[in-house]
Amino acid sequence: MKYVPATQISADIENSVLERLNYLVSLDLFAFQQKLSAAPDLTVGLYYLTVPTRAAVITDLRLTLDDYERNIELIDEGVFNQMYPAPQNNAQGKPVHACMREGESKVYFDKPADGTLSLEWGYYEIPTDATSSAYVANLNELAKLTLVRWAAADGFRMLNEFDRAEAMENEGNRFLTALKRRYHHSMQENARFVSIKEIHARKRTS
Repeated sequence: MKYVPATQISADIENSVLERLNYLVSLDLFAFQQKLSAAPDLTVGLYYLTVPTRAAVITDLRLTLDDYERNIELIDEGVFNQMYPAPQNNAQGKPVHACMREGESKVYFDKPADGTLSLEWGYYEIPTDATSSAYVANLNELAKLTLVRWAAADGFRMLNEFDRAEAMENEGNRFLTALKRRYHHSMQENARFVSIKEIHARKRTS
């Protein structure tokens, strides 16, 4: 076993966490931060909004008024276009449905807002480069577990404990695989495909 001062190991492992975290960011395959945001809001007459900065996948959109809260259903763009071919021409009100448009950079609503409407956005966020280990606190649990195992592997390598390092590296890789799987599953859940039959049913009730 190799003996290394604890303060040096602590600093080296922190650097390792940042290195590994920025490696995850560089993969650009999935967003692994989950976020809730209270902006942007709808104002009177507006029927579309630009999605929050760095939002990769919108998972939830909620109307939050003084006396109640209600989910706005996100549906497939093709379905939305058939149900609401010209949403800007619909009577003003509180939106029930919405869809992603313009390369998923904007959210269009089924009608213009009848006033200032507060929204709560839930989404997976594309991370930026990490400059501090405190950044880890913003990650979801699987991302944290991945980084912890990888950092432990680097720590064992510093101590020439190569077998234990390999075991930790493999565990980190397994968590990374699970992280990707969970993200892609979430994307499938949020594909928002609706049948033509359901379109007609919704038109009768909307």
